Amino acid sequence: MLHQLDMYIKSTDLTPLYSALAVKLHGFVMSKIDTRYAEYLHRLDINPFSLYLYDSGRGFILRLSALTDRAAQILDVMEDIREIVIYGLDAPLEVEHTRRAAPASLDDIGKVVGKRGYQMRFVTPAAYRSAGKYRNMPLMHKLFKSVINKININERT
Repeated sequence: MLHQLDMYIKSTDLTPLYSALAVKLHGFVMSKIDTRYAEYLHRLDINPFSLYLYDSGRGFILRLSALTDRAAQILDVMEDIREIVIYGLDAPLEVEHTRRAAPASLDDIGKVVGKRGYQMRFVTPAAYRSAGKYRNMPLMHKLFKSVINKININERT
């Protein structure tokens, strides 16, 4: 199942930070979940959850997604968080509200999207390494094969 939580965070001055806010948020999330589960996640090659941060101009939207029911415990913990303490900022980030989407299976997603085609958008660079060199534009068949392999691995997690 795919699980998703959006956290709406008040705008704040980030100039004191020496690294990206998303990196700091990832550390905060890992500090809030069960220690044994965090250690388990650090040993995995492929994580069953993702974190995406978007600056809406009026604040930040932190989207947490979990690809497995077990990883959904991360969203359960974060859903109740109202302040996020970030090293380097004078005051905690204030969570205005959260919104959780209904869990969806791959079958559910296929019914919504339809059978005619799919659209994929990259919100981060899709560079990869092949034959010892970095490539900026992936070969589509290799990209889809990689995505399918990751889904298969996460379904067993």
